Amino acid sequence: MRAAENHVFVIAANRGDEEHGAQFIGRSQVIDPTGSVLASVEREEGLIVVDIQPASARLKDVHVPEVDFAISLFGDRRPALYGAISKTDPLTARQAEGTDERN
Repeated sequence: MRAAENHVFVIAANRGDEEHGAQFIGRSQVIDPTGSVLASVEREEGLIVVDIQPASARLKDVHVPEVDFAISLFGDRRPALYGAISKTDPLTARQAEGTDERN
């Protein structure tokens, strides 16, 4: 999931060391709803403290002129393609599709 396409804050934490031959890349980050990295820690151990404004993620029509990026999260949706996955009740979804084995 990317922050800008979904217009949400993304807070990702990852260790940056090695264990049993497995390398961990680190790169913990806090990313704002426009995709800008607010803070990051590469591979070293660290603590990120950032003030965020959660209300800014509520805006779903976004234009970022610096990178010529515009998106309308709800305007660009295509619910007809979602099918049964968009149903809130799994039983109702199976019945609507005719795949409920109890029918």
